[in-house]
Amino acid sequence: MFCHCHRIGHFYKCCKDNKKKGHRDRFSSNSGACAVSNKHQDSRTSCHRLGSPPTISKMPKPIRFLLSSGNINSCIKMLPDTGANGTVIGQQHLDTMGISRSCLQPPPPNVTFTADGSPMSPDLGILQATLTLGKRSCLARIQVHENVEVPLLSYGHCQELSLISPDFPKPILEVKYVNRCKDLPISATTSPSAAKEYFLWEFKDLLVSKEDLKTAPLMPMAGPPMRIHLKDGAVPFVIHTPRQIPFVFKDQDKGELDSMVAHGIIKPAGDDPSVWCHPLVIFAKNGTGVRITVDLTKLNSPVSRPAHPSPTPFTAIHSVDRKSHFFITADALYRYWQMEVAEGDRHLTTFITPYGSFIHCRGPIGFAATRDAFCLRGDKALQGVQNCVKVIDNLLLYDEDYVTHLYCIHEGLTRCRKFGITLNKDKFVVFCGYTLSGDGISADHQKVSAIKDFPTPANLMDLRSFKGLVNQLAEFTPDISIAAQPSRCRSLIRMARCCPCKSDTTASNTIRIFCRYFHEVGVPLRFRTD
Repeated sequence: MFCHCHRIGHFYKCCKDNKKKGHRDRFSSNSGACAVSNKHQDSRTSCHRLGSPPTISKMPKPIRFLLSSGNINSCIKMLPDTGANGTVIGQQHLDTMGISRSCLQPPPPNVTFTADGSPMSPDLGILQATLTLGKRSCLARIQVHENVEVPLLSYGHCQELSLISPDFPKPILEVKYVNRCKDLPISATTSPSAAKEYFLWEFKDLLVSKEDLKTAPLMPMAGPPMRIHLKDGAVPFVIHTPRQIPFVFKDQDKGELDSMVAHGIIKPAGDDPSVWCHPLVIFAKNGTGVRITVDLTKLNSPVSRPAHPSPTPFTAIHSVDRKSHFFITADALYRYWQMEVAEGDRHLTTFITPYGSFIHCRGPIGFAATRDAFCLRGDKALQGVQNCVKVIDNLLLYDEDYVTHLYCIHEGLTRCRKFGITLNKDKFVVFCGYTLSGDGISADHQKVSAIKDFPTPANLMDLRSFKGLVNQLAEFTPDISIAAQPSRCRSLIRMARCCPCKSDTTASNTIRIFCRYFHEVGVPLRFRTD
């Protein structure tokens, strides 16, 4: 402890100089005030205390603030100091931000001291500025001194910017959750069903179903359209005769094409010639209806892909925090069709049907670069959202507590609205074939049932489909490799190639030999004749 005489080793009451000269008590009634000598008492009635570097091992770190003064906006790192009565910066910080010294107001008449009682370097003036941190801001009178290496943020400004509680230095004994979503009513936080009802109503413009699209078009994503980059020397591919459509799909394919035209997915090519034209491919959907696709194999080869990565379902599901108890999943509705194709590249996607030629206005299914472009736009839209994982068009949000989870959902849906991403409101249960709960990760029961009820493979394609379905859930059992050993396709093909026909090459003898070899490995052989 220092006396006013600046000598160490005695207290103020024991100072002999005090008894002789009758100095007044150097401590004022205000907490944190520093000593002012008698010769300065008349002209300098007040002083400020600034914190000295802490002596504990854990040092605070400076925080980046936005400083606005006039037409100048600049970032500055300041060290919060709850022992400082004023905010100070150095002259070099003023020069770094490009603020002239002529912009300063005259310095105050009082002398500023540090925590150890020594006076600070001369006060150059006062800078009137606004400090911003996140969504909080405050007006500040910042003192500018020479030889200040680290700018200091005062106790008062720490409170105004919510760096410390209003009751500081009193400890926080209880934490109460508040409604952090300013647009989320309290009634929506009472139960998950109430929250879901609110989100479906509040974000009804982006949470839609396939039935809703019968009366409204599918809105495109925000941002630049997808480009198609051809390599040098690309050879155009064109066909002039459409492929025959199976008779069973005759009525459904025309209705699906008309629906795609109505939603702006495709449009008639008209009389505009194109050196690229691809065949139409139709698949039957699970249940009713058909899926319209295009065989773009000839376009995929000479195209340069942007190559944007996307995590696998296995990687994404294991990145979820094990402490999480609240989950929600979402699925982009008609994912690739939400992304527009650049006007100058649409002719490359021309395809021919029995009803005329069409071109794609949205991302075509089966094109090599469509997935990369879609994943890139989705990742940019959700960048910065906490506790969020995405696999192509599947979105998963997870949290430990309920209120934080509602805030995360609100932020995620707000981002999707900002970037024009339409979500399917009917898919909020399963994420990429996995079911998540507070008890852990389990396989989707629908996929388990699909494996259990899968029909006996009749050909090599069916066998590969079955093994691909099983491998999706390979982590739940270690016996898949052993169980799949008899179905190794390479061994079957290799044995079939070694069948000796000798001199008898008649059809009946060939069939008999093949049946014998396939019978030995336990695989039935089917012959189809004309």
